[in-house]
Formats: sequence, C-alpha cells, structure tokens
Amino acid sequence: MKILTAALALIGSFSIVQTRELGLIESPDILFIGSYTYNYPEVDYQLKGIDKACKGESVSVLYKFLNTKNIDHNDEYKLKLKDRFSLLFEQNDFDGVIVSDDDGLDFVLTYYDDFFSKMPVIFQKINDKEKAIYAEQTYANICGITEAIDYETNIKFAQSLMPNAKKFNYIADDTKTGIGVEKSLLEAYNDLNLNLVINKIDTSKLTYDEICERLSAIDENDITFYTIFTNDGVGRFYPLNEILQF
Repeated sequence: MKILTAALALIGSFSIVQTRELGLIESPDILFIGSYTYNYPEVDYQLKGIDKACKGESVSVLYKFLNTKNIDHNDEYKLKLKDRFSLLFEQNDFDGVIVSDDDGLDFVLTYYDDFFSKMPVIFQKINDKEKAIYAEQTYANICGITEAIDYETNIKFAQSLMPNAKKFNYIADDTKTGIGVEKSLLEAYNDLNLNLVINKIDTSKLTYDEICERLSAIDENDITFYTIFTNDGVGRFYPLNEILQF
C-alpha cells in the first residue's frame, strides 16, 4: 500500500506527498537524487514528470546526480559522495527526498542514518525489487515504485519470432541496476520452463575486443536480450550512443 501511495504521489500531484508525508509545510524543499546525469536520455522524462507534478504548488526541488553511468559506484566513490552530501545537508534543510534508480536507493540505504532518517524518501525506477521491498519494509519513512518490465511477454514474443532458437543469450553488467534487471529477467525465463541453453554476456568481465567477439559469435537464429551494458572489464564506461554502435 505504501508503494502504491508513492506511485500516486509521483504520478499525480506533489500535494499528495505534502499531505501524507510532509504535513502542512507551505513551501517544501525537496532533494532529487538521480543515479545518472542530466544528459542521460531517460532523465529528461523524469525531470519533466516532477515539474508537471509540482506545477501550481509552492515546491522547491534541488537536483543532484551521482553520475554512476560514468563512475564505478564502489565504496571509495560512495565515501566521496558522502563528503559532498555532508556539505549539502549542512547548507540546506530538506523536507523530503525523491531518489531515482538503483544506485540512488543504494546510496540512501548506505547513509540512511547520516542523512535520510528524519525525512520522507520516495524512490522510483528501482529494478532490484527485493531491495525495494526491503527498504519499504525496514524504514517507515521510505516508500516508492519499482520499474516493471514484462519480460515474460517479451520472451514469449522473441520465441515466436525465433522458433528454432537453441540458446537464450542476454547482455548484462554488474552494476546495481544490472543485477536487479538480471534477477527479473531470469525469474521470468525460469517461469516459462524453456529448454534453451542460457548464455550470459557479462560486459563487466570482458574487454572491448572480447565483447565484440562474443557478440559476433551469436547465432542469428538464437534469442538475444539486451538488458544493460554500462561498463567493461577494464573499467571503461560506455555512453548509450556508443553502445548502440556494437
């Protein structure tokens, strides 16, 4: 129910959040924490959605991004982010937080006691459903919506197009989002009981040349799913426009 309420708050009007979570604050100051950057393709839709929800309301939103599509979101980087956010919270009093994507939620959970325990937090676009449920059930001030992709229908459709397929290939990486997406994909695949050989192309463990080699070796009659490809095995991060050139 909390997750559904958060969905309504995000899709409808920010006044819902004010009523349910922020009380009678006349002009709430909201912090938006995005996992990626301003110029990542899907982020523009998120910002437009927030702007639309806040239209007509006296709401101030400060946008901050973690840039995890270009920098490995490891413990060392999270400590650097902690320092940045320590200064941010020293200089600002926020009434609530909207956090987007898996790395953002991971950051909130890692530094919950430091920054986020005394304000409502709404998450969106989380691929790791288990972590989303954990966050919602563990912390009374956190709720949100996951990113639901109908993998089962897509797999069935792919099989109808490739009836002679012998392998089920999927491309993924080891990012927080990648792990969440892989869980959902394999759950749907296993529910269908398909008699196909599973072949994972884990870009996080391969060099550029090895990725090209593995992709070139895919049989044109087999099923291949692209889920997420952010980095390779030598630590290089790939922008979306470059990934589409493979």
